[in-house]
Amino acid sequence: MSSKIELFQSLISRNGLNLFACGSIDKISLTSKSFSPLFKGAMIVGNGGADFWNFFLREKNVDHKNPIDQLVINFLEKKLKESGFSSTEFQRLYPHSDYTPPLLQISRHFNLSRPSKLGLDLNPEFGSWFGLRALFLFKEALPEIGPTAFKSPCDQCTLRPCLTNCPGTTFKNGNFDLEDCSTFRLRENSPCDKKCDARIACPVGKEHQYSKEQMSYHYEHGLKMLKKLC
Repeated sequence: MSSKIELFQSLISRNGLNLFACGSIDKISLTSKSFSPLFKGAMIVGNGGADFWNFFLREKNVDHKNPIDQLVINFLEKKLKESGFSSTEFQRLYPHSDYTPPLLQISRHFNLSRPSKLGLDLNPEFGSWFGLRALFLFKEALPEIGPTAFKSPCDQCTLRPCLTNCPGTTFKNGNFDLEDCSTFRLRENSPCDKKCDARIACPVGKEHQYSKEQMSYHYEHGLKMLKKLC
């Protein structure tokens, strides 16, 4: 099992899917009818920095409706099989059309991220410049593989540039307010439609900051979803 996982990690990291963890499903709270209770292992995959974006640009003709999700599904499932896993051994739980698992809770459980003042999670290496791309369940137990535990970088930050660089009132009480953030983003000609100045101001993982093109892509898609919800 460990050799299969090592091969899988090697295959996907070459294309920027460089955040990885796996282990027992027992300590993760998942309430869904979309998977069998017989599953014993969980595996979460993500990307940090810009390498995955470069991979996406090369492959973006896969699916014009939701290209990143479809690219991830096709690529990861193919690499799992190339690593020796059969299609009957695992089930994809995210991306999923009917159910969104508590990804941040799972990411924190596996020490991929911690909460921050930004309202976004932070990774110790990549800061906020990372994405959680897929979650798989396995019928067999998986070895505990992942980063070591760490404290939120915000605990050591004294300047708090995120709070002072937000053009809105999201941090008016010193803490992130999702409703204020959403309302400000939905304003006509909002300066936050394609970027987040508070996020850009955060010093953690600054060297891994997304390009203007990548940032615009994610924020435009996020804004479309926000408009649908509101």
